[in-house]
Amino acid sequence: MKKIFFALFVWVSCIFAAKAQDTYEPMDTWPYKYEHFQAGNIRTTKGTLFEYKALNINLADGKLHYIENDKIMQADMGRVFTALIGDMDVYVNAGGKMYQVLGENEYGSVLKLTSVDMDELNKVDIGYGVSSSTASRTNTTLAGLGMENLNGVNMVSMTLANAENRKHTGMVLPLKERLFLNIDGKLIPANKREVMDVVDKKAAKDFFKANKIKWNKPESLVLLLPFLKEQLNK
Repeated sequence: MKKIFFALFVWVSCIFAAKAQDTYEPMDTWPYKYEHFQAGNIRTTKGTLFEYKALNINLADGKLHYIENDKIMQADMGRVFTALIGDMDVYVNAGGKMYQVLGENEYGSVLKLTSVDMDELNKVDIGYGVSSSTASRTNTTLAGLGMENLNGVNMVSMTLANAENRKHTGMVLPLKERLFLNIDGKLIPANKREVMDVVDKKAAKDFFKANKIKWNKPESLVLLLPFLKEQLNK
């Protein structure tokens, strides 16, 4: 019985280890939200809907990329309104960056921006005993140290085949996620201090307490939208 239990434990551990190894992490050579470009559609600012076989989001600059003639191309962000990537992930363009929609109602929406954490990245040892921040200050060529694709510029016009071949050869990028409340295109960071700066403080305190607002829960933040809409329109 003990042998069976031990064998089962090893088998389960191997499964979890395999899954852990398969976990996708964006790299400086593949700074994308998704491990693979996915089918989806883009709605323009004029309301026209276009279907695409391959879409992705560059986390270095928040731009929307697509594949055309086997080359990575950047969407005209001045014309992009929303995008659906895969079966469920909806994004909206705000200030030239794609924010994921986590919740919405007739008053506004709760958005999430996933981006490269530059503060953490500047602490990374990029080789030769040099940190990325030190390399920047001393004019060390980051392109020679594997950082050439971080700003996303060199991904554009690269063939998908070449990009795929090197996607797992770079450095894992540190990421950060920030939540925002979107009211009529006005983005407000989803934290207590930022919200109280734009509304009546007493009314806000009463509302937070009555609704037990949890600032890290999108479903809770949705409750804030009608209150914010009313306050901002006063």
